[in-house]
Amino acid sequence: VVSTQSTGAGVTVCANRVQLEKLKSFVQFCMHVYVPRWLQCPVATAAPKNDLELINAMIEYESIHPVISKAGLKAVFKKHTCYLTDELTPLAFFSSRDSSEEKQKMADRMIELGFNRQTCQNRDVRVEKRISTKFGKPIMPAVPIEVGTELGIDSIMFFRIMGLNPSFLLLPVEKWEESPYYKEAKKAANNLVVVNDTAERGVKLCQDFLGASIDEV
Repeated sequence: VVSTQSTGAGVTVCANRVQLEKLKSFVQFCMHVYVPRWLQCPVATAAPKNDLELINAMIEYESIHPVISKAGLKAVFKKHTCYLTDELTPLAFFSSRDSSEEKQKMADRMIELGFNRQTCQNRDVRVEKRISTKFGKPIMPAVPIEVGTELGIDSIMFFRIMGLNPSFLLLPVEKWEESPYYKEAKKAANNLVVVNDTAERGVKLCQDFLGASIDEV
């Protein structure tokens, strides 16, 4: 609503129009870029695809609003590429949003890297792409062209940490659903929690408790 009921009405009208344009830009960005990915974010197996689509959507949005696109990409590269690392990209093996062709390429890449049941059980295998120490944060990748291009030496850790048998990768993708190893891995992947709602609720509870304690004092 544009108001003119004040001194300096022309300035008020101008300011409100600017605010309306900013609000319009924000709503467009949310509807076309952010909300579709936000609705998918609790689905663990869709996380790699979701993050990649978010990044690509941000890049494409530059033609509509360069300022928002640049700011969004800056935020994404800081916080939203962890599911495109070596260790978590294998989640895409169990996603309904990734095609059979994409999954086959990923499986071929894993086999090319020499992954099998024996290498998953080998305790001498250590992660390589870590910051500072072997227990540090994973090194975030540059933006890949498609899901699966970030499969690498550390992808073995997904199966090893989860205690899963990756031998289904030796089968054609069409046969995966018949494999008990694939079914077990898919069930485990679908039960992973990839959003921090619980942590945020815990922080809010602590804040409320501290606020109540201060009020009592």
